[in-house]
Amino acid sequence: MVKCLYAGKVTWLDVDCGTGKMAELGSEHAHRLVLSDNSSDMLDIAKKQDVSENTKCVLKSVQETEYENEFEVVAEIQVFHYLTARERKRLLANALTP
Repeated sequence: MVKCLYAGKVTWLDVDCGTGKMAELGSEHAHRLVLSDNSSDMLDIAKKQDVSENTKCVLKSVQETEYENEFEVVAEIQVFHYLTARERKRLLANALTP
């Protein structure tokens, strides 16, 4: 979907990235990729994925994630259903570029 919506590379945030399975796909289409998770063990595994030098790993829970209009893509796999409607709205409103 990212490839269809954007002609070039994007800024990409993967919240609660787990083992970083999206990292390989994300790094292929992103000039900046942030992998965020609240587990240092998961981030250690994610760092071993085939990611680019533009990838940054952040130890932080999705509820603590605070960005200001920095990302064109916010990926969440099996995360949003754990959040309240207010938490989902805050994350997307703050993280996505206008």
